[in-house]
Amino acid sequence: LHPATFNGYAVSLRWFAARAFNVKAGAKRYGKSGAATWREQVEGHRLAELTPERIEAAMKAHVDQFAANPKKQQAARNSVASMARQARSLFRPRLLKLLPLAGVANPFAGVEIPSSKISKYNSQIDAATLLRQGREELADSQPEAYKALLLALGAG
Repeated sequence: LHPATFNGYAVSLRWFAARAFNVKAGAKRYGKSGAATWREQVEGHRLAELTPERIEAAMKAHVDQFAANPKKQQAARNSVASMARQARSLFRPRLLKLLPLAGVANPFAGVEIPSSKISKYNSQIDAATLLRQGREELADSQPEAYKALLLALGAG
């Protein structure tokens, strides 16, 4: 397992633990050593205390805070699903052999992870109108700018 991959998994697990145990982050709360202090507080809890119910509550709370904005709520749902998959990966049997987690129950066992919905990009640009206006305004007076417009529209 690559160290950067492992670190991503650990960051995600800490994210869930912080929310499950109500450990708030922020420079105002912890001062200049904020990240280290926050991490110590999160890691001060026993992993056995992180239950599937607490994880699901953290997931729900994160998504629900964006209830007024469906796009932000979908983004939050995608983010929390991604982090749950990463954190859950720490408890794969292959990794458990390498980590000092003998006897610790998988806190993600039975946790329903929402499916990620990746929205396809839908352009709002009217290329025909841009091209027509560009030809009228730029073709004679600024030919290099017109060429740039043609390249941008034609080649992306």
